[in-house]
Amino acid sequence: MKQNTNIKNYVRQPLTAVQAKTYNLIMSFKPLTAYDYKRLVAVIRLYNRSVIIYSQTGKENSGVYGCAVELFGHRPTSTLTRVRPKGECDNYVLVDDKPRKMETKTNGGQIQDFFKMSNREIDATYIHYNLNINVRPSKKNPSGIRQLDFICTLRHFLNRLEEVNAYKENGANLYGAIINIQSDSAKMYKLFLKDIEDMTVLPFNRQMVYCKEDFE
Repeated sequence: MKQNTNIKNYVRQPLTAVQAKTYNLIMSFKPLTAYDYKRLVAVIRLYNRSVIIYSQTGKENSGVYGCAVELFGHRPTSTLTRVRPKGECDNYVLVDDKPRKMETKTNGGQIQDFFKMSNREIDATYIHYNLNINVRPSKKNPSGIRQLDFICTLRHFLNRLEEVNAYKENGANLYGAIINIQSDSAKMYKLFLKDIEDMTVLPFNRQMVYCKEDFE
């Protein structure tokens, strides 16, 4: 789409690591439909606003990256062009040609609401998880970057976090305890890397029609 080139000219330069990651997502996103273009515009507005506020106040909007991942994860034909409010399903994935509920989480996102779901809801829901963090460089990882982008059942995701204790309680709000994914957990990272290698979890592709057997 020709509009893509024009609108990206208005994207401000990043000032923080979170903004830099969001900036890279924006620049790499290729809209395929008019709704994709609306999602691109929405993300650029959120991003530019976060850059302006940071330059004026020093306050970081750490959620802007997650918003970008969520909006850019919609199928090209999806009519959703805004981040879904709390309590509503983030997205939908096609499994056996039928739309299924899918949650989107990035890095150390909050997951306390998952523990309030019934077993039936957990078994019927999928999750798109995107990890993009910087850690201390090592011989095995000289870049110091950990990246994952996959889809699996919510049941499998929670079981894996439980297996390596990769979530932690982090204070409370009006709705109760806040529980975050422990995104810097090396055990979690290695476990999901192995899952990807074994095809226990699958690379996320917003245009893909998955089969239920893919996740069994």
